[in-house]
Amino acid sequence: MKLAILAEGQFARATAKTAIGVLRYAPFEVVAVIDSTRAGTDAAQHVGVGKGVPVVASVDDAIARGAEAILIGTAAAGGRIADQYRPLLARALERGVAVWNGLHERVLSDPALAAAAKRGNAAARESAPRSSQRVKRASRSRARGSLSMPSSRISSPARRRR
Repeated sequence: MKLAILAEGQFARATAKTAIGVLRYAPFEVVAVIDSTRAGTDAAQHVGVGKGVPVVASVDDAIARGAEAILIGTAAAGGRIADQYRPLLARALERGVAVWNGLHERVLSDPALAAAAKRGNAAARESAPRSSQRVKRASRSRARGSLSMPSSRISSPARRRR
């Protein structure tokens, strides 16, 4: 899978932590980072990783480099999709390119994005649980009399030293 990372206007260490993690660890080939404010440069110049990954100005530029999916590489306040991302995501979906989203807001809950996906026969891969799913899980835990977190999510001094 060839991936482009969407970080429009926010491709920097403090704001693109998802993008940095993908550039550093993902098993996918990253063909471009989309940020028109930094187009024509190398990803590593801005975030210290991703040497050789070009920063491009548009979704069309990323698709021309072979992108099969666009990953939202930044997180906005409240887990919402940034307004400036919506036309870029619509363009990708209209072109039949999948969108990968880890934010709380669902791509296809936006009627314009859902329509673009339908026109392009494109999919959205949503990885964050919906708020209602989190509430249901919490309710089930309380019903069993337990409010504990899974041990893998507990941060204790002993766990941090490992």
